[in-house]
Amino acid sequence: AKGLNCRGDFQEDAWPCDSCRECRLIEAGQYADVTVLTPENKTLKIEAIRRLQQGVALKPYESRFRAAIIQDADQLTPDAAHAFLKTLEEPPRGVFFFLTTQYRERVFATIQSRCQIVSLKAIPKGILEQKMIPSSVIPLAQGSFGRASYWMDPEVGERRKNILSVLFSNRSLDDINEKVSSKEEERLLMEE
Repeated sequence: AKGLNCRGDFQEDAWPCDSCRECRLIEAGQYADVTVLTPENKTLKIEAIRRLQQGVALKPYESRFRAAIIQDADQLTPDAAHAFLKTLEEPPRGVFFFLTTQYRERVFATIQSRCQIVSLKAIPKGILEQKMIPSSVIPLAQGSFGRASYWMDPEVGERRKNILSVLFSNRSLDDINEKVSSKEEERLLMEE
């Protein structure tokens, strides 16, 4: 979304600029021409898709392009996916859709067939550190802001702590954190 609307000076190694008004507003979630749709209770329902369709039907308010980001597109209900197909096939002029997922295989084939698939590389540890991701979360994030957000959720942290304390009841949590690799911790939690 920033790349579409950035008004900063183009530099090949730093685009979008992250410092112009547009980039700052998009980062803060306050840019009128960027809509982010996130799942509610782990689903994206038809009502949310219909609201999105109404919004993207309007001309851009202050930029040349309108961007709609659908996070966790694998959470679309069948009705929502079906309702979204026509808009995805024939998007309004100047509208770009970005569908994100960590589980591409869970996205409906009819949706996937109408998208250009872009696999993203892991975000370097240094960038996660710059974005204030706690050092204890960085190995669990595996280069993903989405995973970092998941692991930073207080409920998830509490569950992790409880599971590890039960599994390793004769050791302190500090000892466990030193001895158990982040891959092993993640595997244990995923089995929960």
